[in-house]
Amino acid sequence: MARPGARIAGSSGPGAYADHPVLLFTCALGADDAVHFGNVSGGLTALFGAAPDVAVAGLSSSLEPEDATRLWAALSRSVQDLKPFVIDLRFRPVFGPASGPVAEEARCLETHMTAERGDGGAVSWRAACLDVTEHRRSEQLISLLNDVVAAISEAPEYRVAVGIALQYMCRVAHAVYGEAWLPDTTAAHLALDTAHHDGGADWAGFEAASRALTYTMDIGAIGLCWRTRRALWAEDVRDLVTDHPQRPAPPDSAKGLSAYLQPICVGNETLGIFAFHLDKLGLDGVPDMFETLAAQLGAALQRRRIEQELEYANIIIEESPTVVYRALATEGAPRVYTSRNVTRFGFSVGDCKRGLFNFPGFVHDEDRPAVLAGVQRMLDDGGDVFEHEYRLITASGEIRYVHDRTTAIRDANRHITHWQGALTDITERWRSEQQLAESNRKLEGLSLKLSKYLSPQIYASIFAGKQTAEISTQRKKLTIFFSDIADFTSTTDKLESEELTALLNDYLTEMAAIALRHGATIDKYIGDAILAFFGDPESHGARADALACVRMAIEMQARMVELQREWRHVGAENPFQVRIGINTGFCTVGNFGSADRMDYTVIGGEVNLAARLQSHAELGGILMGHETYSLIKSDIPAEELEPIMVKGFSAPVRIYRVLEAAAGQAAGSGAVHIEKPGARIDIDPDSLSAEDRAEIATAIEGLRERLRRES
Repeated sequence: MARPGARIAGSSGPGAYADHPVLLFTCALGADDAVHFGNVSGGLTALFGAAPDVAVAGLSSSLEPEDATRLWAALSRSVQDLKPFVIDLRFRPVFGPASGPVAEEARCLETHMTAERGDGGAVSWRAACLDVTEHRRSEQLISLLNDVVAAISEAPEYRVAVGIALQYMCRVAHAVYGEAWLPDTTAAHLALDTAHHDGGADWAGFEAASRALTYTMDIGAIGLCWRTRRALWAEDVRDLVTDHPQRPAPPDSAKGLSAYLQPICVGNETLGIFAFHLDKLGLDGVPDMFETLAAQLGAALQRRRIEQELEYANIIIEESPTVVYRALATEGAPRVYTSRNVTRFGFSVGDCKRGLFNFPGFVHDEDRPAVLAGVQRMLDDGGDVFEHEYRLITASGEIRYVHDRTTAIRDANRHITHWQGALTDITERWRSEQQLAESNRKLEGLSLKLSKYLSPQIYASIFAGKQTAEISTQRKKLTIFFSDIADFTSTTDKLESEELTALLNDYLTEMAAIALRHGATIDKYIGDAILAFFGDPESHGARADALACVRMAIEMQARMVELQREWRHVGAENPFQVRIGINTGFCTVGNFGSADRMDYTVIGGEVNLAARLQSHAELGGILMGHETYSLIKSDIPAEELEPIMVKGFSAPVRIYRVLEAAAGQAAGSGAVHIEKPGARIDIDPDSLSAEDRAEIATAIEGLRERLRRES
C-alpha cells in the first residue's frame, strides 16, 4: 500500500448477500487498521467468475493499490462523520476455477458507501456497486475525441492534425510505437509521415530506417489496408514489418507485441493509415475506438478542406467583467434580461426588472450629454451599433469606468424594437492607464534631466538599447577634438563669480550647440576645456569624421570672434580666446569605472596628443596632427609647421595649422588676412596701438610703391 495502515484484508466468507444479484459487499476497518471485506453478493461473484468465498479474498488482493489507498482514506474520514460517499474502485483479476488469477482488464465499479455504527460502537459500511467500466471507457473516448478535434481545428493542415491524433491514440491504447502513413506527393505511394514512441534508441532507429520506404496498394498489410479501406491486425508485429522486402527488423522490445492497422477515410478516399504496435491484450475495444476516432478525424479533415479554421468559444458571463443586457426600446421600460454579474455595479437582476438600472440614468452627469449625442448620431446615420466609454454611477454612488457597446434590434420595417448590449467594466484598465501615463510623465521628466548629463548620441543609444550599462570598451579610429581657453585663470581673476559663471556658461552653450550640429560626441567639460570626438557611437567613415571635426572647429573660432565683440560691448576687458587641437587615430572608447559608477569616455595616446596640440596652437588657431591633415587636405587649406617635441612621444610630431581659422577670424573682426605663395599678411587693426598703426601703415605704403614699380 501507499502508506502504513492503508491495507486491505480478506474476510471469512461471502455473508448475507451471497444470493443477491446486485453488486453488493460490506467492509469495515479492523483493529489492525486494515480494510476487511465481507458479505459479497452473488452478482459481484458472478462478475468476477469465482466462488463466493474465493471472491471475498479476491476483493482484498485485486483492488488497484492507488484505489486501495483512496478507499482507506475515505473510510477513515467517514468514521468521523458517518456521511455516505461515492468512490470509483478498480478491481483487476478474474478468478478461474482451476488456474487461479488471470490478468485481465480492470473492472471499474462506481461504489456507493453507506456507514452505520453498531451497538458496540464499531463502524461498518454497506456498498452498492455499478459496473461503469464501459461508461468510463466511453468518457475517455469522448474526451479523446474532443482533444483530437480541437487539435485538428488548430492545426494549420491535416498532416499536422494527423500527427497530433496519432500521439493521442497511442496514449489511450498504450501503444509502444505508432506510425502515420500518408500519400506522398505522387499520391501513388504511402510514405511514413510521422511516428510516435518513447524516444528509445531502438525505436528511433527503426523509425529512421522506415522513412526510406514507401508502400503501394499491392505491397504488404499496409498496402492491403489502403486498398480495402478496412482495419487489420497481426498477432505478432514481426509478421507486419517483414511483409515489405526492405522493411528493417523491429527492435527486440517488439517481441510479443501485436500490430493494428486503421485506415483514415473521408468519403471514398483513404487519406492515410495508422499503424500501432501494442500488447495483444490491449486490443480489447481498440478496433471500435480507433474506427470511431479515425472517422472523426476524416470528418474533421473534410471540414478543414472547406473551412480554414473552426472556432469554438465558451463565455462564462457570470465571471466576466461584461454585463450583458436586453431591453425593450421604450423609454423607461425595464430590461428583459440582465446577466447576474450586474451585481458588480451594486444592482441585482430584480433591480433591473424594476427599472432601477436603466440608460441613461446610470451615466455620470458630466458624460451624459456626449453619450446621448453619440446615440443620436448613430440614429441619424441609420446605424445599428453604438460604442462609447464613460463613467457609470453604481448603486452606492461609486464611479466605475465602462465600455458600452449597444446594438439596435430592428424589425422588418427597420423600427427599433429592442436594445441589446454589453457594459464592460474597464475601471482597472483605466486606472492602470492613468498610472502608466503618470509613470511615463515622470520617466520623461527624469530622462530629460539625465540627458543633460550625457552626450545626445550616448543618451539615444542607451534608451534605444544599443548601449549596455556594463564595463566594456572597444578600439575605434576616432578624430579627437580638444579646446581650451587661453590664460583662463588670469582672465577670470578679474571677474566676480557671477560674471564668470554667466560668461563661461555662455561660451560652453555656444560651443556645445556647434558641436552637436556637426555630430560631435561631447565627452566632458574639464573646467573651461572641451573634449569631444567623432566616430563613436556612430561613424560616417574616418575621412568624413575628420572633416566634420575640422569644420566644427573652424565654425567655433568664427563664433568666438562674434562672442568676443559681444562680450566687449557688455564690459569684458579681455574676452576669452580659444586654442584647439585635433588628432586622428585609434583610441579605446567605452564605459570605464566601477559596477556602481561609470563614465563613457575615450582614452589613449591619440587623445593625449590632441590635448598637447591644443597647448601649442596660437590664439584663435587650430592645430592638427598629420593623420587628420592627410584626411582633410583636399578640402580645407592648411600649412605644415615645424615639427614639435611632445611629452609622451619620443619622436618629433608633424603639425599643421588650419588656414581657414585665420580667415574666419579676419572676416569676423575686420582683420586682414592674405595668404599667397611667397606672402602672408595678418593684421588686426582693433588690436593695434596708434603708434603701431602708423608704423605698419608706412611699411604698407612703401611695399605698395615697390610692388607697383616691379609690376
